[in-house]
Amino acid sequence: MARTGGLTGAGGKNRNLAQFLAARSDIDAALAEGWPVRGIWELLTEEGRISFGYAWFAKFVRRYRAPATGEPPKAAPAPPSPSRSAAASADADPPPRPKPARFNHPATPNKEDLV
Repeated sequence: MARTGGLTGAGGKNRNLAQFLAARSDIDAALAEGWPVRGIWELLTEEGRISFGYAWFAKFVRRYRAPATGEPPKAAPAPPSPSRSAAASADADPPPRPKPARFNHPATPNKEDLV
């Protein structure tokens, strides 16, 4: 089956990211000037520079936007370091769980228990 070129697969995501990164310097400049994200997306879509939806555009802006300090953005945020108390509790063994009582079905039931 031939691929139709839809934007839902991994290839579409990569194509969307490539389009975003190609326009990134203009996007960063517009954000620095105070343009709203939706306005930037509308303009780039009208110009034909990007061909994907606003949801992906907003996601890429959040992930790849250059900080105001001029430092390049990180590719992925670092995971938070565990706190000391969380690390100490992770090392300790949890208390053993009590075993559930088993059901014993007698072969000959007591008639008084059935009433």
